[in-house]
Parts: sequence; structure tokens; C-alpha cells
Amino acid sequence: MNVSTVMKATIGHSSKKCKLRRARARDLRLFAECALCLNAWTMTRFGSRLVAAVLVAAALSACVDTSPPVPQPTTGESPTPSESRTPTESPSKTPSPSPSVPPPSNPPPQRVEGLTAETGGGSGEVLLRWTQNPEQDVVSYIVLRASSPGGPLTRIGTVTWQEVTEFEFVPFVDSEATVGYYRVRAVDSADQEGSKSAEVCGASVGYSC
Repeated sequence: MNVSTVMKATIGHSSKKCKLRRARARDLRLFAECALCLNAWTMTRFGSRLVAAVLVAAALSACVDTSPPVPQPTTGESPTPSESRTPTESPSKTPSPSPSVPPPSNPPPQRVEGLTAETGGGSGEVLLRWTQNPEQDVVSYIVLRASSPGGPLTRIGTVTWQEVTEFEFVPFVDSEATVGYYRVRAVDSADQEGSKSAEVCGASVGYSC
């Protein structure tokens, strides 16, 4: 085998190795590029979802109430308000007693006491007598008569204080009555009339109460 043949064979073998190496290098470069592309595609397709899932999980954890549960009132018991207070009543003031009104300096006469009615003589009279009032300012007495018990009264006469003193036993004579129901009241110098006496019944001859 001559030198040229050996050199051609060596050159051809070297050329095949170089081509094989270039092919392998190209395949590795393509594989690396494919890997980069696959990684970029994966992040593009699933990365936003992953970020959204992380955000949703964070929001849910923030919404969870971690405070301790408040005890609920048992059935039949109303919750007692924590700040409600029963208003305290101010002590009632005892009203001061009103000053007593002094009695009038000149009161009216007292009620006439001791009134009686008796049947008179044959002329048909009713004799009235009563006790003189103790007041020093009494000047007269009014004699009243009704035709029925508790009925309306009619004034039938007036007797002075002096006449009652002078005619102590019969200060007044009713000569026009058959049956009458009598009452007497005193009058003082200021023309004040006292309370009426108790009612008494008197009847003339032939009549009765």
C-alpha cells in the first residue's frame, strides 16, 4: 500500500469523525434548546395558575377567624348587657309641712245647742227655747222652720241676744204652726252666721210629730 493511499484513508477517517462530532454537537445544542423551550412553555402555561393558587390560599388563611369563640347563653337565660346599668333613683324629698294657717281673729259663732220645742196653750203655739251662745259678740238668733224632716227651711223670725236673756224659758213662740221642724243659728256683730242647730220637731195642740 503506497503512501497516498494511506493518507487518503487517514484523511477520510478523520473527516468521518469530524462529521460525527459535528452531528453530536448539533444534537446536543438542539436538545438544550428544546429543554429551554419546554421549561419556558411550562412556566407560561402553569406559572400564572400556580401564582393564583398561592394568592387564593393566602386570602383564605386571612379570612379564617382565629379569635376564641364567644360563649353563647344557655336556653331560657337572656344575656346580661355588659354596660347596662339600672338608673338609681334620687332620694325623694319629704315635702316640708306647710305652715299652719292661724285661725281667723273673729271666727263665726258656734253651733246653737239645747234647742227644744214644746206644745203651747190652747191658742195653738209651739214654744222654742235654746241655750245662749258663749260668744260675747253674738247679737241675734235666726229661727228656721221646715214642714217635713230635713225639708227646705224657711226663716220665720229673729230674736235678739237681749230677748233670749230676758225671756230665758220661752224666747220664741211660733203661733202659726201645726207641725214644724225647727233649727236655730246665731249671728255675731260682723254679721257672720254660725252653724245651724240640730233639728227638733214641735206640734201645736191637736197635732203630733
